[in-house]
Amino acid sequence: MNWANRLTLSRLALTVLFVVALSSPWRYAHTTALITFLVAGITDFFDGEIARRYQTVTNFGKLMDPLVDKIMIAAAFISLVPLRAIPAWAA
Repeated sequence: MNWANRLTLSRLALTVLFVVALSSPWRYAHTTALITFLVAGITDFFDGEIARRYQTVTNFGKLMDPLVDKIMIAAAFISLVPLRAIPAWAA
């Protein structure tokens, strides 16, 4: 497994951490969730950059990168509905 694919899978793990942090009653949970989401977004840029620069584009990456992107955005929208940050119809 190359580094681009590892970053893609780490973005999936960061998405889970984002949802957990956003659902937590901890005082700094929302700040932690924001930072986690930003780091996950940055990995999206770097995994594509690494795959193209080093010509390590794989079928796994072609499938999982956009799928994990959609999972990350959907999880963010769905997690923000109970906090009333966005209306349910927008999610």
